Amino acid sequence: MARTTEPAGRSAKTNTSLPSISSKPQQTAYLQIATLLLRQFSGGAETGEIFLTAICSVMSTFPLDVAKQIADPVVGLPGRQNRVPTPFDIRQMGDEIMAERARTKERGPPMPPRLPPPRPERNRPGMWANVFVPSYAPQYQRCRERSRLPDTDPREWMADDRGREGILVALSWLPGARFTSSR
Repeated sequence: MARTTEPAGRSAKTNTSLPSISSKPQQTAYLQIATLLLRQFSGGAETGEIFLTAICSVMSTFPLDVAKQIADPVVGLPGRQNRVPTPFDIRQMGDEIMAERARTKERGPPMPPRLPPPRPERNRPGMWANVFVPSYAPQYQRCRERSRLPDTDPREWMADDRGREGILVALSWLPGARFTSSR
């Protein structure tokens, strides 16, 4: 048992042993983390056994990696405040970390990025065919004959894939046809 300084006539018994932690190495790890946390503050940290025990007791209620995150000088308490943390500060930050972990677990894994649709092949047949010529149109026979010539580029025409009677051809196949904007 450790002695505490009390006014005359009063004596207090304090228990400075660490709370029940499953193993000695784990107990040592929490003690080292708490000591590290207290040494990171300027102006000399209070390192009395009672205070250190209280800090260690609160830290031991969290998983070891959370305790390390609390003591981390970049993302932990030393990076957030310039005073010695109290057990309340440690509890508050530990609860924040655990709540964020619960929210992350609840959300599930991150969504994969959405990719743009694949581009069509560059040389697919009919890719330049943008004008439908129905079978009853006067240009139909001439377009059909041109599609059967051996030197005709297959990208300039295609049979209609919607089941309509006619042929799809490039605008350049129609004499006098010009592109006009609908604006």
